[in-house]
Amino acid sequence: MRKKLLQVDFNTWHFICNMQCQYCIKHYDYKIEKNNLLIRKCKNEEYKFYAKIEHLFIRAYEVLKKLAEKYDVGLLTFSGSETFLFDNIFDLLKKIDGMFSKVQLITNGINLDKDNIIKLKELKNIHITLSLDGNMVRSNYSRTINDKDKLNKILRNLDYLISGEIPFDIYTVITKYNIEELENFFKFLENKKAGTSIQLWPVFGSNKLKPKEEQLISLEKLIKEYDNFNLKLQPKVYYQYLIDYLKTGSRQIPCWLPYYSFYLSDNGDVKACLCNGIVDIGNILRNSSEEIVKNQQKKEFYKTILKHDHRMIPCSKCFINWDIVNLYFSNRISIEDIKNIPLFNNEKIISMLKEFKILSLQSK
Repeated sequence: MRKKLLQVDFNTWHFICNMQCQYCIKHYDYKIEKNNLLIRKCKNEEYKFYAKIEHLFIRAYEVLKKLAEKYDVGLLTFSGSETFLFDNIFDLLKKIDGMFSKVQLITNGINLDKDNIIKLKELKNIHITLSLDGNMVRSNYSRTINDKDKLNKILRNLDYLISGEIPFDIYTVITKYNIEELENFFKFLENKKAGTSIQLWPVFGSNKLKPKEEQLISLEKLIKEYDNFNLKLQPKVYYQYLIDYLKTGSRQIPCWLPYYSFYLSDNGDVKACLCNGIVDIGNILRNSSEEIVKNQQKKEFYKTILKHDHRMIPCSKCFINWDIVNLYFSNRISIEDIKNIPLFNNEKIISMLKEFKILSLQSK
């Protein structure tokens, strides 16, 4: 029997992207040389060969095929790089179509044009997550700086996404640039499509972009106006938890996610943490699920997590949108609150959440 996993965060193309968001933990510029040779570089480095593009996708398919053979995955997430950077992605998505209950494709939206929307309509069980911090240049400063044309292109592609009737949501990182414009952004999304899902989470790892405490009144106002928005929002409890985190810079609840999810690199490496991939626990191509579990049991990281001790670094400073699951496991919100978020409102995912919550309570 395959081991169940709530979510796998598949890091595609190892942080290669066509944008340079200020809050991105790691970013590589790239060039495509003759014969589809992909070279990349981080800041202040020289370009170095990374892979031949078609070989990247051959390996990605082998990794995901092995994942599906060994694990029953609720949600597969493509992240860590720009998902639609290369056209080969559509062949890969066709090959894995039906392997997973739901596939989340996180994108900055630049390449999500009308032609690509048509290709996406052919696929099953996909969910597009568009990273967008607002509808104005200033709100998106951490993403597009002052590039109005780039923002307008993303917003135009949002229109294509809506007209294509593909399930989607918006991921918005809260920074000092957009926090005071969130209410206007909510109204903008309502006008685009009533019932749009938007998920907020705080800027992570950059104090320069963090909102000032006096700006948090904008989030408190959203709580007061919460019921007036015709949008699919995270529950009020999450918003309050978000405000508390932005005030203190520290998490207040345990994290169970490393036991029910993991981070998967495009070379097959499996790591414990969805956020930073900080603990190596095996390789999906070389190790069985049983061997990966044994590796988990040996790691001090998992022993600490099992004790519900979230004070270790970097966990004590971590907050991701998946903390909505930790709020559910902590009895702060209900399963109905989870179902209100389209990304999670899937029969298998909801069933897994209920099952894993019981296991989490038993581990206390």
